Amino acid sequence: MGPGLVPLSHPPADAPAYFSVPTISGLLRRKGFDVSHLSHPGNSRSLRAALYFITVLQMKRPRIYELFQDFRVFDLHLTVNLFDIMYVIAKRRP
Repeated sequence: MGPGLVPLSHPPADAPAYFSVPTISGLLRRKGFDVSHLSHPGNSRSLRAALYFITVLQMKRPRIYELFQDFRVFDLHLTVNLFDIMYVIAKRRP
């Protein structure tokens, strides 16, 4: 790690509930960092994982997930961006 770079430990699995782009950027600014890169990468997941994320975690409607979970089409994998992973690169101000 170069000078001024601080490693952060891995956040909990439900980190999107804790940080958004504005909140993580504001926190870093207040702590003396400038954000140089922020992105939400896509990730390979099953359609079942996407169905769970959308219906249970986002919509808070587990019954919808239960109705569709046994359909085999949800075993397919694809690259999708659910914006639940955030890469942030920030450098400490001098």
